[in-house]
Amino acid sequence: MSVFIKTVDSVDLSRVLREAQVELSPKEARIIDHCHNLSFTTWVGYNDGTLVCAWGIIPPTVLSDEVYLWLHTTQAISTSQFLFVRHSQLFVKGLLKQYKAITGHVKVGARHSQRWLKWLGAEFGPPKKGLLSFRIEDHG
Repeated sequence: MSVFIKTVDSVDLSRVLREAQVELSPKEARIIDHCHNLSFTTWVGYNDGTLVCAWGIIPPTVLSDEVYLWLHTTQAISTSQFLFVRHSQLFVKGLLKQYKAITGHVKVGARHSQRWLKWLGAEFGPPKKGLLSFRIEDHG
């Protein structure tokens, strides 16, 4: 297996996902493009040439010591879960050297995503409008 991660610049991320044959509803495409446009940096991850995920970080302000993390995975992630978790751990470790905390939201019913976030050290807030807020800090 070969993992390839690259940054995505000024293109619509939804187009990149559609070109990789990821099905998106119009609402999902708008949300992904909005997150991409707000992101300081956006990355896409491939495993053996297949797109498995896209993610980005959105600092609330230029001087913020926290960052908002968003992630979209494809069905192909199921074939590379171990690699994905390991690369995620390294990515989060690097972010926590730059920021005090990583925050975000996950759908209440997204059990796989919640498990992944727990592996990364996330603590969850109470459910609100179908979402759980999460926070990851370096406690070491």
